[in-house]
Amino acid sequence: MRILGILVLAMGIIMFSCSKEEEWTTVDNFVQDTYKEMRDGALGGHHRCYRVNFPVTVVFPDGTTSEVEDREQFLVTVKGWKESNPDAEERPTLEFPFTITRIDGETIEVTSQEQVRELRKMCRKHNNKHRKCGKFARFINNRCFQVQLPILIVMADGDLITLEDRSDIIRLLKSWKENRPEEVPEVVFPITVKIKETGAEREIADQEAFEALVEECRE
Repeated sequence: MRILGILVLAMGIIMFSCSKEEEWTTVDNFVQDTYKEMRDGALGGHHRCYRVNFPVTVVFPDGTTSEVEDREQFLVTVKGWKESNPDAEERPTLEFPFTITRIDGETIEVTSQEQVRELRKMCRKHNNKHRKCGKFARFINNRCFQVQLPILIVMADGDLITLEDRSDIIRLLKSWKENRPEEVPEVVFPITVKIKETGAEREIADQEAFEALVEECRE
């Protein structure tokens, strides 16, 4: 709900600008671009792998500063500063140091822009792993077929796990997300799938045959 409130506030700023002169449009664009840049960097939140711990101090290009208690206040503060400095093009930054909390609960002190860039790299890796995890989940239960259990899984560390029922799959994915291995689980072939439309079962010999089945479902 908090994120929804921020989006509503941001959209309100944009919609309100439509009834104003060009100066307001420039102000709103400045606020929006500043928030996007901060959201993807120091503030966190867009990638959902860390979040900044408020309050933080905003440093404006003219040397003035302002402490903000949350993202809503950040938007309002930046908007107010831009209205008072309509010709300014350089965007504000956050004063170092500040702290962020990672998705695993660890709190980190951020002391430089270089560290912010490293956090963004970490987030890209985090997102890639989430996409891989989602792909694995779709492997088990596709929209036009369902993998029949039990199946044997090879984990990134070489452990073998037998999935006997759906609850085992949920536990496996939860563990995978928490431990963040560099590789996703792999299924040991052959496997049997049930085609949902006809109820017929089909044996899949290897990864190549599986990929062919996935393509078939897309047609």
